[in-house]
Amino acid sequence: MKINGKDYNLGEITFKTMCDLESMGINVSNMMDKPMNTILAFATIAIGDKQVAEREMNEHLINGGDFNSIVQSIQEAMAESGFMKAVRADNTKPKTTAKKSTAQKTED
Repeated sequence: MKINGKDYNLGEITFKTMCDLESMGINVSNMMDKPMNTILAFATIAIGDKQVAEREMNEHLINGGDFNSIVQSIQEAMAESGFMKAVRADNTKPKTTAKKSTAQKTED
């Protein structure tokens, strides 16, 4: 992820990453409800310090940068994440809610 002319490694998106995002107030089911906060949260994860991330994002925009490449980096990291692939696969599996009663199980 390139912010203010500097390359930052977002790293692998993991369960911990998603928990960190939730702790920062980002709704992981619809992260673009708060796009500025989402971008700042990912920048904070990549940079490792929220105040530095805020300063870098501010300078990035003042110096003519935009959010497009940052959002693209976030989307790519999410798409390549093994954790996110597993979550998406789990969400596509059919859910079974019917359970056999104890009486049905003993009759089978």
